[in-house]
Amino acid sequence: MDPSTSTNPAAYDGAGENDAYIASLLDELNEARKKLREKDSLLNETQERLLTLEETVKQITTTNEDEKADDHTGQKIDHMHGLDRELAQSIGIDSVATYGHYVNAQRNLRFRRRSSAVISALSTTFRSEGEIGVIQHIAGRTHSAEWDEICEDLDVKDVNGHAMTPLYSPPVQRQRYGDDKVLPHVGWGDLFFDLFFVGAAYNLGVLLKSIIVADQGVRGCMYFFGSLGPLWACWNNETFYQSRYLTIDYCHRITEVLRYIFVAFAIFNITEFQNYYDPLNANILIYTLSMTLEQMMQLALRVELYFKGLGDDVPIKNHSLHEIKFRKLPFLAMYIAAFVVAAISYSRANEFTDRGKVWDFNDLPMTITAVIYLLELLYEFSWYQLGQIKDVRTYFVPVIVDYLIKRYGEFTLLLLGECILSLLGIGETTTSKYYYMIVIFGIVTVIWLLFLIFESEPSDAQAHALWGNRWNTVCYILLIQIITISLIGLGASFKIFLHTVIDENTLPYDDGRDIGIKFFVVVLSLVVVSLELLNLCHVGIKRAVGHLFQTTEGGKRKLYWPVFVVALIKVGIFLFCFTLNQWIHEAEHIVPAWCAVVVALSITRVVVYFSLHQQALLKRTMEIVRQSVDSATETIRSRLAQNEAATASE
Repeated sequence: MDPSTSTNPAAYDGAGENDAYIASLLDELNEARKKLREKDSLLNETQERLLTLEETVKQITTTNEDEKADDHTGQKIDHMHGLDRELAQSIGIDSVATYGHYVNAQRNLRFRRRSSAVISALSTTFRSEGEIGVIQHIAGRTHSAEWDEICEDLDVKDVNGHAMTPLYSPPVQRQRYGDDKVLPHVGWGDLFFDLFFVGAAYNLGVLLKSIIVADQGVRGCMYFFGSLGPLWACWNNETFYQSRYLTIDYCHRITEVLRYIFVAFAIFNITEFQNYYDPLNANILIYTLSMTLEQMMQLALRVELYFKGLGDDVPIKNHSLHEIKFRKLPFLAMYIAAFVVAAISYSRANEFTDRGKVWDFNDLPMTITAVIYLLELLYEFSWYQLGQIKDVRTYFVPVIVDYLIKRYGEFTLLLLGECILSLLGIGETTTSKYYYMIVIFGIVTVIWLLFLIFESEPSDAQAHALWGNRWNTVCYILLIQIITISLIGLGASFKIFLHTVIDENTLPYDDGRDIGIKFFVVVLSLVVVSLELLNLCHVGIKRAVGHLFQTTEGGKRKLYWPVFVVALIKVGIFLFCFTLNQWIHEAEHIVPAWCAVVVALSITRVVVYFSLHQQALLKRTMEIVRQSVDSATETIRSRLAQNEAATASE
């Protein structure tokens, strides 16, 4: 250091001032930095607050929009009716409705309608002038309170007693998606149409009997199913048509008459296998021609629906077009092919002297009709699968499930009628006691089968399989057809037994009863098993299994022994049924045995009912029985003691 500088007082004072100045600047800098940090903190707080406020505003705005949308949706739902309203409430307005959603909506609407919780919406829907005109005509012709009420809901003039049947009127959809109410069915010809199928079932039984007698396996099956299938499809198609649409005019009545004539000619030509099989006879030719013409009428009705059907235009057109493209036209082409082949076979009948052992060209027409039957089943089942892919409201016309339930029940009745006709209407009788045993026990068996069939149906239609999901519906329709085949076979078995008793030489083998007994066991086993499966189809597998268990007060599940024991008894009965021909070898004994089996199954149904639904009554009954047994035991013991005492005193 320079000494002169360090000893200079003026220089020292200047350095002190500089230090003080620098210190003051540092203080100001620190103060500025402090304020800057405070400013940054305030800015961050402000930004966070701003973000919070923006989020709050966004949430409030979204909530308001949602509330407005909900209000708007609610207002739209409030203005909806019928199936549209039920679907909107369950899955939303813009959601895709599957077949399962449709069935649930149909069930809910039915429940609300039956509970009088539905306000009529017929006057607020878009019923066209043509629909209203048809409704007025029907109301004027039926003279019923239901139609008068519908006219009142539509606010149209009731022309009751003054309406004339028109020459032509387009078909009207019975239940629209936007209607709460259903137009009642007007079917004067349903039961009359069923009479033809009583004859069909009887002739099919005659055919089946002759197939069994002739010991024709594969070929016989083709002829039987080739005859049964088209007739079943005819009845089933008509049933579904009537469940969807109403018609009241002379043109449609003439169409029905023509269809009855075609079906009658087809049924008339179903005869014994020996005649059916012979190409020299025209039975197959006339049968295939009749079914071809009937299929043409079905096609014409679908074309009419596409162009003239009144109701929900989109599902009517899509449903009709789908049936025309994938059902009616292909099957009509196959029927025409069957008829052409039958015509060729008939025209060249003299050339076919040697028939193939299993199959030949002359069997092709019935083979085609049997394939049609199989394709009809596949179409029905694939149709319900389509309901899982597309919106049901765009391609499916609502059906009236209650009407279908009633019609399937009536169809089962006519098949039971065929069994009675087979027992009582063979035209020949004998005074043999075996003949009367078969007839009497056969009639009792059919009556008990009637009880079993209708006891298999739920008491509440809401629990019916047709109100369930698509698999319940498919299984129910399949089981109805199995029961149909089995009951026709039952009638054929009765014919075999009775003819065997009347004339032992009727059948071309030593013991004519043997094959009839085996077939009888098979068909009746199919009937009783199908009835159990039918009951299971209504109840559901989970619920049926749940009946085997009971929940205790502690919440534990244990076997419910009454139902479990009855289930084991049923299994034993089924095993006995399947092997019955191994125990009994005479028709006059096997029919009473089967009658006992059917009665036993009916008793098990009663026991299950009381075990599940009348547990309190069952417990009281069991307690009374136990007390009675204890009282009787005590009385016996006391009397024995008195006798012993008297003996000892002597």
